[in-house]
Amino acid sequence: MPTSATGRSEPRAPRRGFTLIEMLVVLAILGVLSIFVALSTAPDPRRQAAGEAQRLALLLEAALQEAQWGGRAIAWSADANSYRFWQQDGERRWEPITGNDLFRPHLLAEGMGVSGIEVEGQALAPGALLKFSPAATPLFRIALNAPQGTLFLRSLPSGKVDLQADPQADPQSVRQVPQAQ
Repeated sequence: MPTSATGRSEPRAPRRGFTLIEMLVVLAILGVLSIFVALSTAPDPRRQAAGEAQRLALLLEAALQEAQWGGRAIAWSADANSYRFWQQDGERRWEPITGNDLFRPHLLAEGMGVSGIEVEGQALAPGALLKFSPAATPLFRIALNAPQGTLFLRSLPSGKVDLQADPQADPQSVRQVPQAQ
């Protein structure tokens, strides 16, 4: 220790910086936080599928309301991983709706698919249209395969469409929709 001319020892200036242990603790905390952020921002396929099913439910409700309030028939069809809405032309032939952003064709989220459709308790034939007329509200049930299990869209007599999740349900209980070629 250095001493002065008077014989007193001078205090040393304290060292500045971090110890190795402090640096490792900070790095460990940053690592845990970065993993948490990465996991919380990664897309969750189950959440995407639930959002897609809810969007389809709202679109089907809108089609039911449009048919009843607008006085025109609208139809819906699906294949394994997409769906579209239809309208009747002047000669009462069904044509796809193309100029409407709400009823444009939609692809389902990845890992999701339409596995079956029932109308009034009867299986809807593959390629057939689910029709919404101004006079009646059809009671239907649509089975959707999703990462979290089978999701069911069910119409109610009030015109609402209910989303039900049943991870134990057998999607074979609703008639299968054929795969798109």
